[in-house]
Amino acid sequence: MSWSGAVSLQNVALDTAYSLRNLRFPRVTVADSQLSCISDGLVEVDLVIDRSEIKSVKPAGSGAVLTTDIDMAHAMAWPCPIDCHTHLDKGQVWPRSKNTDGSFEGASGVAYRESMGPAFTADVDTRVDFSLRTAYSHGTRAIRSHVDGNSINFSQVFDQLTELSNTWADRIILQLCPFSDVSDSIEWLSFLATRAAKQPYGVLSSFVYPTPRLDAQLDRVVQLADAKGLALDFHADEILNQESHCLRAIARSVLRNKFDGPVLVGHCCALSVQPAEEVSKTLDLVAAAGIGIVALPLCNAYLMDRHHAQTPRHRGTAPVHEARSRGIEVAIGSDNVRDASYW
Repeated sequence: MSWSGAVSLQNVALDTAYSLRNLRFPRVTVADSQLSCISDGLVEVDLVIDRSEIKSVKPAGSGAVLTTDIDMAHAMAWPCPIDCHTHLDKGQVWPRSKNTDGSFEGASGVAYRESMGPAFTADVDTRVDFSLRTAYSHGTRAIRSHVDGNSINFSQVFDQLTELSNTWADRIILQLCPFSDVSDSIEWLSFLATRAAKQPYGVLSSFVYPTPRLDAQLDRVVQLADAKGLALDFHADEILNQESHCLRAIARSVLRNKFDGPVLVGHCCALSVQPAEEVSKTLDLVAAAGIGIVALPLCNAYLMDRHHAQTPRHRGTAPVHEARSRGIEVAIGSDNVRDASYW
């Protein structure tokens, strides 16, 4: 490849249109159905870019010839990554808040104690800025981060992250989601929903687990989001228990309340240990409700099925292929970085 041609992009004026010829894309990243695979799921294309926008994607050799015309010699190109499930406010604390047994229960306890300490708010700006700089250096374009609904310091942390979101707006889109417990009081949920509604993207997040009043609790959250015009993002079934059907309950609540906003559900680990017929029942409801699923393999493989002196067998991976076969939108997220949930 002629790298000198590619490097010259640094000198192209911002108001100049240019073409990139003979690029290779993974087929799944291009919407144009007229592009045929050449091999290994790849397509060859010519791009025209004008004022930082892609103006056309054509089969290689058929695109417009412009004054600035660069042969990319079959170089691979990918869209910028988007991470739709993170906890930036909790990250980068492993040196002072280790999870010594590596378990989910251990992570929850350590994370709670960390969030209550003075250091948590004192350096949250530095920690989150470091995570954003790291993500940006690897090409990430957008991140969704849950922000824990700790009533003692939530507003301070949320305000600090909102300021960082504004500072980074021209480089990374940072969506901030107030994060609650599905069993929290309606007063607290309403407060978090109000804060979410003031954000440009308006997402309310909730941690869901089996409770005797789960259906009623889910209906509160869904109805609150509907009233505020919010999207919903749930953490559900982050447990290896065959009897945990929180994802199914979420789908039923969405259908029951005729909620038509975006809904994303993360983790779904319990489905990895449930019988196939039970998984099918759940995924059929998820497809009917138009819900998306995000799998978090690094974090859940680290936490799930941890027992002393025993090799983990069950890694808690969401049923990605089964979901995709039903037309359910599926994403992969990173969840946590260098904290009690994933070092």
